[in-house]
Amino acid sequence: MHRHRLRSLLTIASVAISFLVLVLALQNILGLRETLWQAPGEGLIVVVLLVCLFVWRLRDLDPLARAEGLRRFALSALFVAVLAAPLAAQLAFLGRSAAAVAGQLAAAAEQNAGARVLAVVRGFPAAYEDYLKREFRLPHWFVQLNALVKVHLLRVSPNNNIALGTDGFYFEGMGTSRVEGELVESFDNIADYMGQAPFTEAELLQWKIALEQRRYWLQQRGSEYVFVLAPTKAFVYPEHLPASLQQVRGRSRYEQLSSYLREHADIPFIDLLPPLLAAKDRADYPLLFYKTDFHWNFYGAFVAYRAIVDQLARFFPQYPFPAPELGDFDMRIDERWAHESFMYMLGLPLFLHRNEHHITMVPRPGGPYDTALDLPPGGIYDHYPPLRPITGPDGSSMEVRLLRNPGAPLPSIALLGDSFLEKCIYFFSANARRVLNHRTVVNFPKEIFFYEQPTIVIQEILNMFILRPPPKNPWRLGAHYVEEKFRRNAERVLLRREVAPAARRVELAGLPAGRPGEVRVAAVTFTVESGERLDVRLLDREGREAGVRGCRVRPDSPVCQILLPNEAVALEVVAPGGRPPVRAAVGAVEVRSDVSGP
Repeated sequence: MHRHRLRSLLTIASVAISFLVLVLALQNILGLRETLWQAPGEGLIVVVLLVCLFVWRLRDLDPLARAEGLRRFALSALFVAVLAAPLAAQLAFLGRSAAAVAGQLAAAAEQNAGARVLAVVRGFPAAYEDYLKREFRLPHWFVQLNALVKVHLLRVSPNNNIALGTDGFYFEGMGTSRVEGELVESFDNIADYMGQAPFTEAELLQWKIALEQRRYWLQQRGSEYVFVLAPTKAFVYPEHLPASLQQVRGRSRYEQLSSYLREHADIPFIDLLPPLLAAKDRADYPLLFYKTDFHWNFYGAFVAYRAIVDQLARFFPQYPFPAPELGDFDMRIDERWAHESFMYMLGLPLFLHRNEHHITMVPRPGGPYDTALDLPPGGIYDHYPPLRPITGPDGSSMEVRLLRNPGAPLPSIALLGDSFLEKCIYFFSANARRVLNHRTVVNFPKEIFFYEQPTIVIQEILNMFILRPPPKNPWRLGAHYVEEKFRRNAERVLLRREVAPAARRVELAGLPAGRPGEVRVAAVTFTVESGERLDVRLLDREGREAGVRGCRVRPDSPVCQILLPNEAVALEVVAPGGRPPVRAAVGAVEVRSDVSGP
């Protein structure tokens, strides 16, 4: 009996192996790589061989043990099948890709057969690894199955860039994101939610100085400057964050920067979080943000726009600011919408997740948008404004996104910011005859202002982007910042001292301790007989160097104005770069602060 069973198993196995060899031979000889029967046939042969092996192992077991063995085998086979499914799905791809890479290496080598073989042997590992990094993809059905299991069963996100919230909400996670142009950086929004990535005092001061430099530079050219801070969805809907984040919320960078600029910066500043929270409290529907995509929708964009316009009217009462009401629009809501690119990032099938709502804001006739020339057909939605040339005094030009409304009151408004401000662009057509838009996060595009002199420049930045280092302006943008800061604070003198006789080292005795957010400027008057370049070394209480400022002075222009660190208590004049000793000496010092009070 056993001999007969063994003979049967060996016969089945021999036939299966023979068939497998035949399939492989036909594949290599005739090139049958994409037939409909080949992959199932090979899989069937492997399964037959495994079953034969398993039956052979069960030949001496009693019926109960055999049944238990079959059950374990079924569970093990299912487990192995799930683990092997991604690889099995890619067997054909791996074979094709290996052949393609080997063919490319051989084609690039010399005609000699030996040289081609040697080229393939040497170059194949690195070339094939590079090919797989670029081209290897799992089948879409497997990616979708993986995402469905993780999101709906395990309640975890399949993508580190996305944090899975409650009630269908998704938030920014931690990972890379495009900043502007080709610049891609890493952002850990999770750490920021938890208050684990706070600003230092020096970073906050750098934010203040950079923004004030931009304001002063624009004002010298006849334009006003406003800075806007936009919150991410997590700050407007924190109740939908994962429970683990809700329990450990700390003070975020957004809260730090908003408070700091409001208290210490000499700029018109708008924080959009309070008006968004107020709109959320007024109505639960519609939402202000998409549940899936990170952006605010066009209802949220309108709320942000109105908050900006209301603050502009307060900052600049000399200008008219029409403020459209929500009733000036028909709000069209598609409640069976899905965000395609976001679903692709998650790997979720689109047809199962058409539960998002998409809002189009359609201006009603008789309002401020009747004379707007560039509104999208059908209302305000995701539609990029047209690129148009703007011309400079010398006849040269550059292209920017530009909207026109000849019936609007202001000549020109420039909007600088990220994709959040871009969603507000069309609303500003009610306020200016020309609305310029330039997308930027890192840079301040000062070249635009050679071609256009906007009435108001509005610069916005999203909370996520303040996780990167503070902005730094080009030298020319801040060239006159110190002089302007000194001029604006004539009533806030901390120290005024005549030095007699003139000396190369001066103690700043009586200077009060520095305060948070304070910028100090010292005007140093030199006694000098001829034009001279020199450095002013700033020293702290321990005699350590707290900074060096370069100066160029002449008998007819003996005053040099410098930023004075809060820790500086003395200054001395030295020659720059090891040059011969300077002849100039300090004759007087005046220190001013931009902070009021004692």
